[in-house]
Amino acid sequence: MMDAADRRAAAVLVGCHAAVGVGLAVAGFAAADWARAQFVADAAGSAVGALGPTFLAAAALSAAATALVAGVVTAGVTGALVGAQYVRPTRAAAVAGAGGIVGAPLLAALAVAGIQFGVAGAGAAQVFSAAQAAVPVAVAAVGAGVAGAGCGAVAAAAVQ
Repeated sequence: MMDAADRRAAAVLVGCHAAVGVGLAVAGFAAADWARAQFVADAAGSAVGALGPTFLAAAALSAAATALVAGVVTAGVTGALVGAQYVRPTRAAAVAGAGGIVGAPLLAALAVAGIQFGVAGAGAAQVFSAAQAAVPVAVAAVGAGVAGAGCGAVAAAAVQ
């Protein structure tokens, strides 16, 4: 069971994920809007109607996949930072793992929202929906929990 200090540490981990998620939402919006402009709005030629939406969907998927990976990396880095404050590696792993498994979906949801807003409009029919992202986000959250727990435990063991 987590005590008050553990809950504060886990909150720091989740807060870091949220901050990175907001940054990724802004960057995802910019990237998706840019892709929409490149592949649909400003494109010319007869292939735009056929290929533009496909390219836009691929760009949006790429940006979302990057956010999933960023959640795992953020969990590992913040897990190590928080884990270094613990004496017991098992406790550090529990706190950092919990922070990663809760924080990573928050990060991904914020990033996906930014991407969705960036691609909104003409040519976005093939872009994934937020509901379609749910399973990959959940699986990546497990990876983030593992990364956070592992890095937290290693950091705690290293300071002994």
